[in-house]
Amino acid sequence: MKSDTPLPNDYRPLVKICGIQDKQTLEACQLSGVDLVGFNLYSKSPRSVDHKQAKELASTAKDLNLQMVFLFYETPWADVQAFVQDTSVSWDYLQLLERDKELQNDWDSIRSAVGKKLLPQISVSKPISERDLDIWNNSEPLILDSYHPLLAGGSGSSFPWEFVSTIQCPYLLAGGLTPESVSSAISLLKPTGVDVASG
Repeated sequence: MKSDTPLPNDYRPLVKICGIQDKQTLEACQLSGVDLVGFNLYSKSPRSVDHKQAKELASTAKDLNLQMVFLFYETPWADVQAFVQDTSVSWDYLQLLERDKELQNDWDSIRSAVGKKLLPQISVSKPISERDLDIWNNSEPLILDSYHPLLAGGSGSSFPWEFVSTIQCPYLLAGGLTPESVSSAISLLKPTGVDVASG
């Protein structure tokens, strides 16, 4: 397991805060040195924002020099493409779920449309290996999150970390992380980064 290898002196995991709904949280993220801020556009999520709110928050995030991630789930791909092409909205990455039926598993077309600005989110409900993740190996880091049948992340539940203990490709660990558990997760798995819900 990765825990057998000591952390290098220059190791610093990326920090992503997702589910942001107000400007005050964005300002706190900027002061804390957060690397990525996320906006959830899935209306059934308790941390969702609508498109108008997202656009306003993105403007603030841009002023604060924060990199932005927009999460889409169960959104028609044509609508996602319209967002990508909308030059009035600032964004850095799209977060899309691998189990989203709207995407029809057409990841080659998605990658072509989004390019290197794609953060695929993988729902983890059982042990996975590098081979299970091969289809996404040309993207930016993956997001490995706990599975929830109704929510697109932000459920507050975690998964057994040993399920991903052999993963070496770049990924952000998500799923019920708390200030108390995140240091243990980093020490055990040494992920590229951590993805923590706001609130």
